[in-house]
Amino acid sequence: MSAYHNSDWAECYDLWVSKIFGSGPYEDIAIFEAILQQILDTHPTSDDARPVRIADIGSGSGRVLGDLQDYMKTSGRQFEYLGVEPGKPMLERAQRFCTERSWNEGNVAVKWILGGAEDVAGKLLQEVDSVNLVIFAAGGICHVTTDEGMQAFLRDVSRVLNEGGRAVVSILNDFIPDQVAENQTPSQDLAPEDNTVGEGPERLPSVDRPGEIYVKYPSKEIATGKIKTEEFRLDVEDGEGKALRSYVLKWDAKMFDEPGWIQAVGDAELKIREVREGGIQRWYVLERA
Repeated sequence: MSAYHNSDWAECYDLWVSKIFGSGPYEDIAIFEAILQQILDTHPTSDDARPVRIADIGSGSGRVLGDLQDYMKTSGRQFEYLGVEPGKPMLERAQRFCTERSWNEGNVAVKWILGGAEDVAGKLLQEVDSVNLVIFAAGGICHVTTDEGMQAFLRDVSRVLNEGGRAVVSILNDFIPDQVAENQTPSQDLAPEDNTVGEGPERLPSVDRPGEIYVKYPSKEIATGKIKTEEFRLDVEDGEGKALRSYVLKWDAKMFDEPGWIQAVGDAELKIREVREGGIQRWYVLERA
């Protein structure tokens, strides 16, 4: 079963990421704020100016929206934030957080849209005619594993970006061959492998359901060509260790092909404005050609 469509994984994922990286804000927020400031510097400030529109692709439970709250609330501008997420459990979690944490108030209007990266324009253009900023955070683009899907995403970005708009796309270093050269021989065609990642199960107490504990077992990674499949077992136990639910979950991700990416960007009538490097990821900032 795909992990992101599993109702228990939605909360477990947030707890797991917080355990690894802390509560945030994470390193990408400074990048998004800097690019957003470039947009605001040229955006009309008149009272009748339309809101600055941000589309967050693969928005998960709304982490980026939450971390951008202080910046948007103090900017003096009006924003419309559109979170596009393919996993219904994640989307429902984002909707709940949005209400509980007052994200959808004041100068920030929020809409949540169930949909994937390959049909961004089809979903967004039902709501708005264009956007100022497209965000694809935390390496989510790597889950688009076909050339056709990647090309469709980039064409859609070109369609929805307005004049002067930007798209910021993250690629995790773990999927950039030259970034993992010290640990493995980089290759655009990975040799088939079957590796277990992690030393033991992680126990993560649920916040939403007190008394339940998520038990995430080490992942098994299987590489076939350029695609890596990560599979793992997730159990849900009560406080006495009794199993309540058990799943085998997985996701697929594709190793980054930079020449192919650059070609696809150009074919979609986009261009790379700049590239920024972070601690665990690289960001490509795109604009219309």
